[in-house]
Amino acid sequence: MNSNNEVALPLAVSIFVTGIIVGASWKRVSSFFSKSKSSDSADNNTNAANTDSKAITLSKRLKYFCSAQSISYKNTDPLMAMTTFMQHVVDDQGTQFLDTRNNVGHVGWQHPHVVRAIQKQASLCNANSRYLHPKRALLAEKLLAHFPKAKEWCVFFVNSGSEANDLALRLARTHTKNYDAIVVDRAYHGHTQATLALSPYKYEHVGGESYQEDWVQKVICPDTYRGKYCDLEPKQAAIEYAKDVQRACSRSNEKIAAFFIESGMSVAGVILPPPGYLKACYEHVRKEGGVCIADEVQVRQFSKPIFTLFYPKLLS
Repeated sequence: MNSNNEVALPLAVSIFVTGIIVGASWKRVSSFFSKSKSSDSADNNTNAANTDSKAITLSKRLKYFCSAQSISYKNTDPLMAMTTFMQHVVDDQGTQFLDTRNNVGHVGWQHPHVVRAIQKQASLCNANSRYLHPKRALLAEKLLAHFPKAKEWCVFFVNSGSEANDLALRLARTHTKNYDAIVVDRAYHGHTQATLALSPYKYEHVGGESYQEDWVQKVICPDTYRGKYCDLEPKQAAIEYAKDVQRACSRSNEKIAAFFIESGMSVAGVILPPPGYLKACYEHVRKEGGVCIADEVQVRQFSKPIFTLFYPKLLS
């Protein structure tokens, strides 16, 4: 983040629910939902009466959806999520579940402030970003206020983490005039054609063989628990793991355009690299003229309400 060649993506302002809502804040939340419940009760009753049973819904899902789209708990008892609120999911029987795995967490489901903001904006304007809108510019300004002041930054607002990574690869290739990329074993960076090639988690599974590309160099996962150098002290392990990135730079058929890394690997099993690993890797990659791309879409401690790609302005 302190180098002109680095991309930090997506690093939107993190919003965490870390405290207890008290006093006036809790009253506002309670008021919001007491009003909502009374106005929505009739609609909910109507929807419930017109809703298929779980068995029928499952049969339709299996009939009309491609089988490549998985169903959680299909081998036991699929969850039929009917409503959600904050950290809970409620099924068709009214059973409330604590949601611990519904992908990238933000501030909870149906958070009153988020719902109210979406409703308000949707009733006013939802137009293409080619047009001016003051709130879009204000959001960019607020986000970049958290970035280092030593350089100017610009943003790309995109639709998903996959799109952000795909765009980051294109920008890196345009900037460096190089083509190849380095990725970490077990990494997942998205489901576009380009990001699947950057994702060993996908291309090394059955059915994903066609996604593997010669322009991608895979390096050892910096796992300090079960990894190759797990018996070493963290600082020494960082050096050894980073040496594999250095070797990847030299064995590439073409010069390296980008090094993709999740600063905390989620899909791989919540792998946090040893201290000094990223710094050493970045030094090796930059020495070869590559760009370092920090994919933080699924890094829990940097939960994102939106997907954003940040780039130093001098590269645009």
